[in-house]
Amino acid sequence: MQRKYIAFGVTLAAWLGADQLTKWLVVKNLREGVDTVAIIDGLLTFEHARNTGAAFSMLEGQMAVFAVFTVVALGVIGQMLWQLDGKGATIQAVALGTIAGGALGNGVDRLLYQSVTDFIRVYTNNPTVSGWLIEAIGSNAWPTFNIADVAIFVGLGLAAIGMFFEEDDAELAPEPPAKPLDANL
Repeated sequence: MQRKYIAFGVTLAAWLGADQLTKWLVVKNLREGVDTVAIIDGLLTFEHARNTGAAFSMLEGQMAVFAVFTVVALGVIGQMLWQLDGKGATIQAVALGTIAGGALGNGVDRLLYQSVTDFIRVYTNNPTVSGWLIEAIGSNAWPTFNIADVAIFVGLGLAAIGMFFEEDDAELAPEPPAKPLDANL
């Protein structure tokens, strides 16, 4: 089996496992909308929330749309994985496995619970920054998210970095030898 498939599978399993484990821990230990755990006071808390939509609660309750989107996204990821070759294939496979792990993590939640368990809340209580954020975007907090969301974001970043540093094999090919000068001229 090629390294890219092993890298993809291990990465997907690691992100999916981390996502589902952390969501399980949150559901078992934090009452939805009630309990919070301060990780970094005034900046980061864990709190149990349910999201029936996509990022920023868009398309709330549209589970069929999300199911179709997830299946299509996984199909595209599979096609991209199959087409990978060359030096950067393993790195790109890790990126694709990371994205797929995140997509599956949220897909499992939507399939089983008709919502996604979110729990990571980033915010600020700093009066200067908080006031500016509320004035600029209407809130001093980023929408609550989870490990699957982190995986998708990290995977997209890895893919972008991998494409940026990927060398084109055509650029690495040696120049053809120059024609020798004709001595009879």
